[in-house]
Amino acid sequence: MDRWEDVCSSLSKSKLEEINLSENGIPKDLGGLTEWLKVNDTLKVLNLSDNQLNVQSCKELAKILELNSTLEFIDLSKNELLGRGIIELARELENNTTLETIKIGK
Repeated sequence: MDRWEDVCSSLSKSKLEEINLSENGIPKDLGGLTEWLKVNDTLKVLNLSDNQLNVQSCKELAKILELNSTLEFIDLSKNELLGRGIIELARELENNTTLETIKIGK
């Protein structure tokens, strides 16, 4: 089990409403975060800033937004997000009714 699988395993039982994972070297595929966030029913604020996330990361986040019904704010600032990644996220926003803010700037 790698570091992010360990983290996600620990988080699976938490009732956190906010988590700051900025500057943590999160893998581009978000490690096990994707599966955890799909089923999490308490998290409202997710900070993934400054992790060198890219288009692949945005595709994973889009999967999360498709199923997660509690996230209200995601900070993706200071990452390597390009137009294609932003488009992936934007498409999924049509189906998500809880997300209010995505911070993308530098």
